[in-house]
Amino acid sequence: MPELDLIRLERERRIRVDERIAADSPAWAETGLRFAGPVEVRLEAQKSGADVVVRGRFHARVETECRRCLARVLVDVDEPVSLVFRSGVGRAEAEREEVYPLPAGERTLDLGEPLREHVLLAVPQYALCRETCRGLCPRCGTNLNEGECSCGPAGGDERWAALRRVKFD
Repeated sequence: MPELDLIRLERERRIRVDERIAADSPAWAETGLRFAGPVEVRLEAQKSGADVVVRGRFHARVETECRRCLARVLVDVDEPVSLVFRSGVGRAEAEREEVYPLPAGERTLDLGEPLREHVLLAVPQYALCRETCRGLCPRCGTNLNEGECSCGPAGGDERWAALRRVKFD
């Protein structure tokens, strides 16, 4: 995962961080995400007073399933990243201020967890293979994009039969 050399940043005031995080990196373990290639990260870090500000973009190609027909779908995720690391704040205070704590006395700053968080939030929860996807037949499971099923017209759920018999004046 990307790391930032804080000594070099202090000296140069601005550093570029370009990295490719492998699709099988331990960073993605237990996330449920499957990547079709590395996650490409392009960042620029700079000092702003005592804070460290990191801005840039990441690009990833995520393998997921269509929410209607369960076909394999590749989704491109290209999102901006903006991270602020502040010294002298605890975890709760940092969360309240929407910043990350800057560890005191460290020579490097691990950008892994904040980037992981950004990637997880950017990946769409539900994807479609196409807008006109017809999905699966709820009775037989046939993919309706590939053709009609042999179930015939829906008779309806019998649990609702009593409500269908109610007459309104």
